[in-house]
Amino acid sequence: MISARREEPYFSGMTAAECAEPALVVKVVEIGLKAAFSYDKINYLMLMMVDPHVHFHVIPRYAATREFAGATWQDKNWPKPPDTLGAEMTTDQAAAMLKILGAT
Repeated sequence: MISARREEPYFSGMTAAECAEPALVVKVVEIGLKAAFSYDKINYLMLMMVDPHVHFHVIPRYAATREFAGATWQDKNWPKPPDTLGAEMTTDQAAAMLKILGAT
C-alpha cells in the first residue's frame, strides 16, 4: 500500500506536492515488486472504504504462479480484476517483502 502521510479522506484534498510524492515511491515499489515477483502487470486500486486517508493498494499481477518467501503465489483472476480477498501474507513473508523494498 502507498499511503498519504496525513489523514485526508479525499483525493481532491491532497496538495500538489502530496500528489507528486507517490510518483517517487512508485518507482521504488515497482522495482522491488519486479525483483520479488517478476510481475506481468501491476494494478493500483484506490478504494478507501475503511481507512480514513488517501492510499493506493499496489497489486502485482502475473499470468503464471510465482515462488516467494517459501510460498507459491497464484493470480487466480488473471487477466480479470484482482482478487482483493486473496491470501494474506504471513509476518515472515511481509518482512521479506519489506526487505526487498528497502523498508527495513
